[in-house]
Amino acid sequence: MGLPPELTGGEDQRHAFSPAAVLVLTDSSNDGVMLDRYDAEGGFAGDTWHTSVDDAKDQAEFEFGDTLSGWMEIPASVEDVVVHAIAQATASG
Repeated sequence: MGLPPELTGGEDQRHAFSPAAVLVLTDSSNDGVMLDRYDAEGGFAGDTWHTSVDDAKDQAEFEFGDTLSGWMEIPASVEDVVVHAIAQATASG
């Protein structure tokens, strides 16, 4: 995370994200699809923008391969999607 040294006066201020524990796919029909990654404590672990749900799922497959356990729909009543996703991931394995 962070800007490359070419944009920070030659100083490398970047640092690695924590490993992703859960992925959250958000389809904003007009604005595309976000694939957000969160670590086991709910900390941000990166994101990518995609033109479609299929493209976002393809990216997840490329990055995580066999470690993906499947996609779950999150009910609209859930207030904190990340907390819910982590709880589901913890309960399933």
